Amino acid sequence: MKTETLAYWYESLLDALPFPVSAQDINGNWTFINAALETVLGKKRDEIAGTPCKNWGLNICDTDECAIVCARRGQMRTYFSQENTSYQVDTKLLKDLNGETAGYMEIIQDITQIECMTKQQVEIEAANSAKSSFLSTMSHEMITPMNAITGMTSIGKSAAHKKDKDYALNKIEEASKHLLSLINDILDMSQIGADNLELSHMPFDFRNPLQKALFHIRSNVKEKQLKLTVRLDDNMPFFLIGDEQRLMQVITNLLSNAVKFTPTEGKINLDVSLAGEKDGICELRFEVADSGIGISPQQQERIFLPFEQAESGITRKYGGTGLGLVISKHIIELMDGRVWVESELGKGSRFFFTIKLPRDEKDSRA
Repeated sequence: MKTETLAYWYESLLDALPFPVSAQDINGNWTFINAALETVLGKKRDEIAGTPCKNWGLNICDTDECAIVCARRGQMRTYFSQENTSYQVDTKLLKDLNGETAGYMEIIQDITQIECMTKQQVEIEAANSAKSSFLSTMSHEMITPMNAITGMTSIGKSAAHKKDKDYALNKIEEASKHLLSLINDILDMSQIGADNLELSHMPFDFRNPLQKALFHIRSNVKEKQLKLTVRLDDNMPFFLIGDEQRLMQVITNLLSNAVKFTPTEGKINLDVSLAGEKDGICELRFEVADSGIGISPQQQERIFLPFEQAESGITRKYGGTGLGLVISKHIIELMDGRVWVESELGKGSRFFFTIKLPRDEKDSRA
């Protein structure tokens, strides 16, 4: 077979490959590119022959991570990114008839889709692991109040004195409320998963959900001897249009968490202010600060994720489903707001959220 025919056959073979291939001499000048790389560069192989590879305009060409530089030190596979696209480069040494290195061949593959699929697979596995851990936690969380209800019912039925019966009934009531709270969280999460969680838009007095949330935590605040301070901005509108129950749910969740994670005789502050108003839409800003155990930066990344809690030790010690903040975040976002946290371990936490609600026409503070 003639040399010209053999060279043409090799070029045709390389042109048939769906990914870019290039050949360079020992000095890094192009000697060949296949049809796929011609398409990428927008140039013919005759136009680029003898020109440096760095003329491609890649940021990586003048660095130690360049594929040819890496090949010279024995690293034959490299990776780089350009314009949101990820590439894998496999470099092969080209030898002359004496066995000496005469150049390099680069096989370039777009691995963006592979990376995306790998990332998705990792996320799916992490989500499945979180769900399994969540179900294990939930089984314990639900069995505990159910056992309390069953046990106290038996004790109450056989108690001879009214004091003992009242004690059993109080414990049944506490366990029932806890179990109902767990079930409500699960139902809310199922609605969020099905994208069916909707808000009502009714006139309400802002002071009502605030007072209900404070009433909900009152006994625990008293039991732990916490100092609770509430401050309302003088410019706060009282009459708004929105979902009173869902707003109460968010405030209650953040205050309950503050109470849960703040040691005896600690401090909790709730500040509510009017952050701004435009065309009758009020932006309200809430801050719940506590002197509790705090949250590490790593834990802060997880607490707003479904089926996640700060860490397993905290779950065992303080309980909870790990869904409250996830549900609250979703409700806040439905109210055109956002939620975030600032915290350090051992130095307490500050949770912030904003929401936007229309001012009711009857509000006299407009």
